[in-house]
Amino acid sequence: MRLASPSQTPETLVALARDCIGPLRKLRAQHVRDRRLSADAISMLRERGFFRICQPQAHGGYGLGPAVLWEVTREIARGDSATAWILSLAGLHPWLVGLFDERAQADVFADGSDAVVPVLSGGVARGVTAVPEGSGYRINGMWQYASGVDIATWLCVMAPVQTGQGVEQYLMLVPQPSFRIDHDSWHVSGMQGTGSKDVYLDNEFVPSWRTLNWNAAQCAANEGGDSAPAARRLPLNPLFAMSIAAAVVGVAYGMLDTYRDVVGKRILKSTGAQ
Repeated sequence: MRLASPSQTPETLVALARDCIGPLRKLRAQHVRDRRLSADAISMLRERGFFRICQPQAHGGYGLGPAVLWEVTREIARGDSATAWILSLAGLHPWLVGLFDERAQADVFADGSDAVVPVLSGGVARGVTAVPEGSGYRINGMWQYASGVDIATWLCVMAPVQTGQGVEQYLMLVPQPSFRIDHDSWHVSGMQGTGSKDVYLDNEFVPSWRTLNWNAAQCAANEGGDSAPAARRLPLNPLFAMSIAAAVVGVAYGMLDTYRDVVGKRILKSTGAQ
């Protein structure tokens, strides 16, 4: 088994992902049954360093652009759609964490480790409040569609904050154990393995240095940083949209693989040949 090294080229990462196709196909049924990714699948991604692709180099990542992540996602999706969905979305978010205060980055990437960080936007928030308290905010509320929350290390949630400019949206980093997860909230007809469950925060305190004004985050993304040189001139929303598209397109590649396998085994009625 080929594993990640301290630095990787895009070509090597894509090759590593291609090696995962067969093993991931064997895990599909388990992911559907369990309504979450398996430990084997997440280990496969972490051992090969896929969550480090967009992680800042200063914190143990490869500091590559999101296009590399999307190429890797395409290969992973040929094996399992749920695994690809988690990788494509959460794999981009270490770059977003790289826009936060250095103290927040040190928390998320403690000792240079990689991180699985789902981002939950205001569109999936329900009854969220963030009240200033001391050097931070006291936050309560619920968020839907927390893809991969079971295997996450941190989550980045969006919450409304009253400022001198009115109500503004802030991103807030919260460790995964702080969330209450509704494990019975994800019963769907497809993508069961993503484990996109409802999550809750109850009176959670978030220090100000683990928060980031959404508008400021978009400005920081435009200015760029060493964690994502290929994305310096791109705003955040298109990057998020591309990560969704990458997973969907990758699944189409997997469907094409299946079609070729089926057609290749057809027996011609007239001749009895394949």
